[in-house]
Parts: sequence; C-alpha cells; structure tokens
Amino acid sequence: MNRIIALLLIAFSQQVIAQDAPVSAGREAAARELVELMNVEHEMMSGATAMMDAMVLQSPQLEDYRDVILTWARSVLSWEVFGPKFVRMYAEAFTEQELRDLIAFYRTPTGQKALTLLPELVGQGAQMGAIEARSRQSELQQMIQRRAAELRESDNVQ
Repeated sequence: MNRIIALLLIAFSQQVIAQDAPVSAGREAAARELVELMNVEHEMMSGATAMMDAMVLQSPQLEDYRDVILTWARSVLSWEVFGPKFVRMYAEAFTEQELRDLIAFYRTPTGQKALTLLPELVGQGAQMGAIEARSRQSELQQMIQRRAAELRESDNVQ
C-alpha cells in the first residue's frame, strides 16, 4: 500500500518552481487570462482522472480505490493552491506578447477545438501507453533480471 501511495504522490505532483525574477502586472494579467481561457482548473482534474484510468489499466487492483484516490486528488489539487502557481508558471514561461498570441489563438474556432480535444487526446495517449507497457511488462522484467545478474557478477569480480 505504501508503494501505491508513493506512486500516486509522484504521479500527481506538479513541478512548479517559482523563479525570483519579477513579472510585470501586464504579463501576470495576460497569464491569468490565458489560464482561465484554457480552463486549466477543470483540465487539471480531468488530467488526474485520465491518469487514474491509465493507472487502473496498468494495475487493476487500484479500481477498488478509485473513488478514494480521486477524492484525495481533488483535495490536494485545489485551485486555490495551484491557480496562482499556474499563472506564475505561464507568466515566467512566455512573454506578455506570446501570452496575448496564445489568447488570440485559443479564441479562434481552431483554438477552441484544440482546448476541447487535447485533454481527451492526452488521456487516450496515456491509456495507449499504459496498455503497451502492460503488454510488454515481461520484456522489462527480463531486462531487469539481466541487469541484476550483471550487477551480481560485477560485485563478485570486485
């Protein structure tokens, strides 16, 4: 069970590192507008659900814990905590002009379609990856066994 919790913590963690460089008010406002337009708050939980689906495909025993894990994710991934971090992350990653360009794009029909389809496509990609990884799990186990044998052999030589 500790292994499951550790895997979940890794899977749901966000690497958001705030830099000390000042961000202009205009840049921060543009980042906030973009984050809201992209509906990051909703997509963050959709991503957690898609990740949970992929994890259940890979480890079916997690199905019994799905509701507990998703309840935990909703409490940990609160928008009050992560909203400002996302705004800061986008403000640091893009110039104000680039943020305005992204806002303009996401207001187009193609941008709206991208906002609608990309989370689903990412979820499908995660599921495809989980299925492929599961189907080739024995290959990984063999590779690990070979490496373990190599390590044992090198320990015996020294």
